[in-house]
Amino acid sequence: MSGGGLQINADVKLEEHGTWELYGLAAGGTKCGVSLGTNGTGVVFCGGSTSPVAVPTFAVGVFHAVSLKLGAGGSTELQVLLNGKILGSASGKVVDGMTITMALDRYINASVDNFKITRA
Repeated sequence: MSGGGLQINADVKLEEHGTWELYGLAAGGTKCGVSLGTNGTGVVFCGGSTSPVAVPTFAVGVFHAVSLKLGAGGSTELQVLLNGKILGSASGKVVDGMTITMALDRYINASVDNFKITRA
């Protein structure tokens, strides 16, 4: 990623139990992001690297601050923060031209606020 990395921030609230994902998708199919479940499980992933993580606080009906730091300082690492605390990281190739995607595992209502993309 030329010129440094990206930081993607969003506040998210699920109205029912489920799993929410936020990731960058490169033209070649590389996905770098996080999957967070209200059941306390999650996965941080980048390319072929995946790291299961315990999600201590991702309760239904409450906004949670999620941050993805992609390739900060020229590194190939993805770092994920949940409510200001480091949740996990994964290594993989972070490239220019990523499409940012949010997804839910089933049809439920979710609210997203304060979505922002900045250089890291």
